[in-house]
Amino acid sequence: MIVKDEEDCILAALQSVQNLADELIVIDTGSTDSTPQLALAAGAKLFYFAWTKDFALARNFALQQASSDWIIVLDADEVLEGITPEAFYALLSESQVEGYYLRIRNILDSTMNESSDQVVRLFKNKPAYRFEGAIHEQVAPSILRANNGGGLASVPLTIHHYGYLKVRLEYKEKFSRNREIITRELEQNPENPFMLYCLGLEYYQQDSILEGLNHLTKALTRLSGNEGYFEDVLLNIALGYLRLEETTQLIDFLGKVLSMYPDQADFLYLRGLACLQQLNYHQAVEDFERSLRIGTIQLAPLYQLNCLLGDAHQSCGYFSEAQDAYTRALLYTPTSSYPLLQFISLIQKGYPIDCLLERTLQVENWPKAESWQGLLTSVSSTSLKLYFIMLLLTLYRTINTHSFCPQELLSINNHFVKVLESSMNEPDLDMTQNIADECLTLVLKEIQLICMALMKNIKYPNFNAKNQVNIKFKRAFFILCLSID
Repeated sequence: MIVKDEEDCILAALQSVQNLADELIVIDTGSTDSTPQLALAAGAKLFYFAWTKDFALARNFALQQASSDWIIVLDADEVLEGITPEAFYALLSESQVEGYYLRIRNILDSTMNESSDQVVRLFKNKPAYRFEGAIHEQVAPSILRANNGGGLASVPLTIHHYGYLKVRLEYKEKFSRNREIITRELEQNPENPFMLYCLGLEYYQQDSILEGLNHLTKALTRLSGNEGYFEDVLLNIALGYLRLEETTQLIDFLGKVLSMYPDQADFLYLRGLACLQQLNYHQAVEDFERSLRIGTIQLAPLYQLNCLLGDAHQSCGYFSEAQDAYTRALLYTPTSSYPLLQFISLIQKGYPIDCLLERTLQVENWPKAESWQGLLTSVSSTSLKLYFIMLLLTLYRTINTHSFCPQELLSINNHFVKVLESSMNEPDLDMTQNIADECLTLVLKEIQLICMALMKNIKYPNFNAKNQVNIKFKRAFFILCLSID
């Protein structure tokens, strides 16, 4: 790795490969902090290289110091995902492979939003294999040239990259540094599409979307379509149109792109988003469903894609299909309230409650009652009612998915009592303000009494406690659904 002032992260990078590598080689380009000392303490071989504003030169100087048969390259703000030495060394024994594309998972913000890329970072140590490019340098072209276009393979191994986090971009002043290098390269070769592509991405990082899109469009006009980053240029142009809310241009552009890449899940997802914004719900359904079937989407989690598909189905009036999509979303993220709010919307439109209940019973990893307390951080009538809905569903599942557990029933019962009492002390949240709320309060108290009877194993002739709880539950659930705006 090549480093400069990386004391906050270098140890994590080194530790992620320490049990795999025979030697750790660190090239310092002018650190003024404790980076060199930390590298030495971690057992690395430390070399110094005068910075020339050319990343490829620094990388290749590092390669010259390596003595092992294979090389893995990391940046200091990267961490290799865990892999056993046995599995790792098995990759190095493939005689037909000269290098591997690894997945780079770029963490974009504190909420763990991400993007990803495929880059050759693991390759054989041969003099012919050298990096090219003053910035966003690559070793793949030299490997491909030396092997008549072959020698490379992809491997399911991931590097987590934290360099795009805002605090790190500002600390390292990466935009100013990178733009200076790219501009210098473009002055020497204004038609260089890769440098135009890199400059476009730098402007994207600064939220200068229109400026970035202009550079990416220029890059596209200079590409043949055979470049390894061609698809990335297309994807980032599409993302630029989306950020600028140019949905008509985005749909037109993606129509052409999908004629070349009909099975690219991310392009289908982006066109589905644009169609949803233009109220073209049937096309959005088609694109989202195709994206799900392909199953290789990188731009959005499957939870989000299923929620969007449910919204598109609901807007088309396909309530059963919408419910299927929201159920899948719940399977991925059970603690999310959005799919349940959409279920409530379906019930308000006349969709049967029993159908919803059957779906929620399919969610095996349903959270416990305590998990829903976060809904009460927002003190409002809606959040309180939504909290009750989650507790009711948890109660329903407790009774109907396994044998009775008195402790779980007691826990849910206590939550009901606690929140009911607190709501009575808040004038704005008083659950007895109107007839609907009074009915709800009575039904919930009935459920409490029946649950207590269940826990104490009290039995009465011709009285089925489980059935009574389910009847009361559905009544309370229906009242709550109708009362939520």
